[in-house]
Amino acid sequence: KPIVDLEDVKEYSTETNYRLRLLVKQLGLELSSPSLGSSTSGVFLTNAILCMKPGEMSDPNPQKVYNTCGTNFLRPLIELVRPKAIITLGVQATRSVLFTYLERHPEFKAIRAQGFKAIFQRHAIELEKGVTLFPVYHPGALGRMNRKKIEPTGPDGWSLQVEDWKRIKQHING
Repeated sequence: KPIVDLEDVKEYSTETNYRLRLLVKQLGLELSSPSLGSSTSGVFLTNAILCMKPGEMSDPNPQKVYNTCGTNFLRPLIELVRPKAIITLGVQATRSVLFTYLERHPEFKAIRAQGFKAIFQRHAIELEKGVTLFPVYHPGALGRMNRKKIEPTGPDGWSLQVEDWKRIKQHING
């Protein structure tokens, strides 16, 4: 459902949170509002970079941050949670997960060399038995804008994002 009235967004603190909630609904799951606390839908949300980086928050993440944070924090968290699906929102989260699993999957170097457009078009990458990575464009304004630059979408870059999440649901439900 496109946002026609930004009053709908207020409960979710940002337009991005609102859009993420709508996308998760494509999976048949429900996310509670951030103000309502924890979700009982079986969805676990986390940042892909789980440590501090040098510089300003808006500065790019150095390669060392991906290596250190992925190895020491992200991969152990994934192994603890054992999700059926990992959905990465945008290039940074996708890069972080791919770097985390690079030593186990040297072929990820070839995947990365194809560029992130090719990675996002793959729709599913098996990280290990029973754990599949689904890289998708970020639901925020920048992710929608970048998608419009790469491939035709609806007027706001939203329509193909909804289709991505429908494909994830099909994959999960097998």
